[in-house]
Amino acid sequence: MRIKIKALRPFKEALGAGDLEVERPEGETVEGLIRYLIEEHPDFGPQALDVTLNIMVSGMPVGEHDLGRSLEDGDEVMLFMPLAGG
Repeated sequence: MRIKIKALRPFKEALGAGDLEVERPEGETVEGLIRYLIEEHPDFGPQALDVTLNIMVSGMPVGEHDLGRSLEDGDEVMLFMPLAGG
């Protein structure tokens, strides 16, 4: 199945692009996708593990208890840092 990835800074630099599409097996989980990205893009590993990585799947936030959620063909996964303002 195809998964679209939208990565914002600083993750976009570590992945080599802001927009990616990857082919993953049916039943892939959010956690499995992150592990795959770390294996394929070694620079992403330290960033994903050392800074707060926020994840949204098709517009819905993913918390640490949702990492086992199965992805579906065509899902868009957004990777970004926490947003703050004031």
